[in-house]
Amino acid sequence: MLREGTGERVELSSFLDEELAVLLQETGLPGPAIWMPWEEQNPGGVEAGAASVARILRRRRHLVPEALAAELEDREPEIAEEALVTDPTTAGTLVLRRSAVAVTTARRTISVSGEPRELRCYFYHQSVGVTLEEKVTAEGLHSFAVLPTAEVGERLTMLVDPQGVASSDSEMREIPAGTPPEEWGEGIAEGTRHLTQVVTASADSATARSAAFHATDAAVHVAVADSVTAAPDGSTALRIAQVGPESLQDVLDQIVGGGDTAPTDPA
Repeated sequence: MLREGTGERVELSSFLDEELAVLLQETGLPGPAIWMPWEEQNPGGVEAGAASVARILRRRRHLVPEALAAELEDREPEIAEEALVTDPTTAGTLVLRRSAVAVTTARRTISVSGEPRELRCYFYHQSVGVTLEEKVTAEGLHSFAVLPTAEVGERLTMLVDPQGVASSDSEMREIPAGTPPEEWGEGIAEGTRHLTQVVTASADSATARSAAFHATDAAVHVAVADSVTAAPDGSTALRIAQVGPESLQDVLDQIVGGGDTAPTDPA
């Protein structure tokens, strides 16, 4: 799986909330704390349907006897041959979710019939330059893929700006932290069609890298907290700018890989 992800993005399996929960229960593998929307809306639903879901997973060969898994991996059985384990690809997916050296989370919100609707993406960065991608829809579908970490910024660009409206850079402005979006500038708050919050956190850093992106019908605006420029009371400022395609990609690459996440002032 890691070898596949070094060259290009490769799509893997997809699982519903309840399928993923049963896989973790059957294998005893702990999973990261991520969004499980169907499970949240249906408390007790996973437990009630666990037996049926496990049958479906066996039918789809995501849960297989240890004897078959050993044959597929060209190894000797390590536990009872009849014991159920995940197939090699699913096992690799679950392991990569737990072995990340850093995780980038993107949370996009849109309005559908006046109601907020979310899409979340998690990128589990491995030490070898490969990333596991997990996309979670509001219906509780988890879709996995592996890709080079260097290409994560491009994936995030498609999430932040799905309509491709980023056009040009504007002068960067600083405003007090806590200023509501309605006061950021004309047309930003009321015109936002896609609001995406992106953050990267790692165990070896006490500070997360983050930014908020407001995509309107005509432009993309980014807001980044400036931890260097602080007010006398200790609060930080927000740096806001409209960004073109290249600057948008740069900011997202910096959130993923480190560095100054603020947009460069074209002036």
